[in-house]
Amino acid sequence: MFQPSTASSKQVEDLQSELAAQRLMIAQLLEQTAPSDPAELSPSRVAERRDAAMRVANADPAAAQAIANGDFRTGFRALQARADDLSADAAIAWRDLGALAYDRDPAIALEAYQQAARIDPGHYETWIALSALEYEQNGDVRAAKAAAASAADVADDLDKRLTALSELAFLEFEAGELELARQRFQQILQIVRPLNEAEPGNDDYLLILADTLEGLADVEAMLGDPNAARTSHEEVLVLRRQRLAAQPDEPARRRDLSSALESAGELALEAGDYSRAEALFAESLAIDRQLAVNEPDSLRAQRNLAVSLEMYGDVLMELERPAEALSHYRESLQISRLLMASHPLNAQFREDVAFSLAQTGGAYRAVGNDQAARATFIEMLAIMRGLAGEQETVLRGELLLAEALARTADGTGDEAYAEEARGIIDRLKAEGRYSPEVRALMADAEAILYPAP
Repeated sequence: MFQPSTASSKQVEDLQSELAAQRLMIAQLLEQTAPSDPAELSPSRVAERRDAAMRVANADPAAAQAIANGDFRTGFRALQARADDLSADAAIAWRDLGALAYDRDPAIALEAYQQAARIDPGHYETWIALSALEYEQNGDVRAAKAAAASAADVADDLDKRLTALSELAFLEFEAGELELARQRFQQILQIVRPLNEAEPGNDDYLLILADTLEGLADVEAMLGDPNAARTSHEEVLVLRRQRLAAQPDEPARRRDLSSALESAGELALEAGDYSRAEALFAESLAIDRQLAVNEPDSLRAQRNLAVSLEMYGDVLMELERPAEALSHYRESLQISRLLMASHPLNAQFREDVAFSLAQTGGAYRAVGNDQAARATFIEMLAIMRGLAGEQETVLRGELLLAEALARTADGTGDEAYAEEARGIIDRLKAEGRYSPEVRALMADAEAILYPAP
C-alpha cells in the first residue's frame, strides 16, 4: 500500500492549518462587520458580505486581519488603496470594501459604492446598496431615488426589478411625492397580482403583495383616504396570517403580523372603532411578548414589546381605562429605560424613554396623580432638550422639542413652556420646510398647543 512521505504529510498538515486559519479569519471578518442586529440583514446582503470576506481574506490578508482584529481604520484604508491600484477588477474591490464597511463605517461604504458604480454601472447590487446609503448616510433622497431608478433599469430578473421599484416608491413617499408613490405601489401590484393568482402558494409573491399593500395603505392614509387605507390593511392582515400559517414558528413572520395588526389598530383608533382597535393591539402585544421571551438578547424584540405596550396603553386611554393604561405605560417605560441604560449613546432609545414618559405622565394626570405627572413631564423634557441637537436633522429635533414643550406645558400648567413651543412652530412655519414627517410632527405639537374647542 502506498505510504505518503513525511514531507508530503507535512505539506498536507500545513495546508490544513492554513485553510483553518483562513476560515477563522473569514469568520472573524463577518463577526466584526455584522450589524448590531443580524436579523436586519437581507439575504442578498448576507451573501454579498460573505463573498466579500472570502475575496478579501484571499487577496489582502493583512487588511483582512486588521478588520478581523477590530482595526477598521487600518483595514478599510488598505482596501481603499488596493482598489485605487486596480484597473479591471477595481469595481469588485470597491464593492468588497462597501460590503464590509456598510455597518461599521457607512461613509467609507458610500464612497466605495459610488466608485464601483462609476466603473461598473451595470451592477444591480451596487445601485441598491448605493440607494440605501445615499438615503441613510447623506439624507439625499434625490440621489437615493436616482440610484434606485438605475437599479430598476439594470435589473436582470423580475424579483430584482420589483425590489428596486419598491425602494423607489418608499423614497417617493419619504420625499413627500405621495401621488407618485401611490402610482408606483399600484404599478407593482399590477405586476404581482397576476403572478400570485397563477401561483397562489408562492411565498415570494405573497410577501411582495403584503409589503406593497402596506406601503400603499400608508400613502393612502397620508393622502386623506382612510377608507382605502383600511381596505389595503385588511388585505395585508390576510396575507400576513397566510404566510405565518405556513411557518408558524418563524420570528420574522410573527413580527410582520404584529406590525400589520398595529397599523390596522391605528386606523381603527382614528375611525373611533375602539373595540376593534383593542382587539388588534391585544393580539399584537401577545405576539411581541412571546417574541421578547424567545429572543431575550434581541434589542429589536425588546423595543418592539415596549412600543406594543405603549400602543395598547393608548387604546386603553381612549376607552377611559387610565389605571390599566398606566400599568402598560410603566411596563413600557421600564423596558425603554433598560435599553437606554445599556446603550446610553443611542439616540433612539433615549427618544423612546422620552415618549414613554410623555404617555406615562398623561396617564398619571388621568388618575389624579398630578405630582407624579409633573415630575414625569419635566424628566421627559430634559431628555428631549438633550436630543434636539442630535437628531438626524435639526428640523426634526426642533419639532420633537416643540412637542415635548407643549406636552410639558399641558402637564404642568406652566405657560412659559407653551410660549417656547409656539416660537419654534412659528419660526419653522415661516421657513416653509415640509415633508410628510414634518407635517405630522407639527400637527402633533399644534394639537396640544391649540386644542379644538
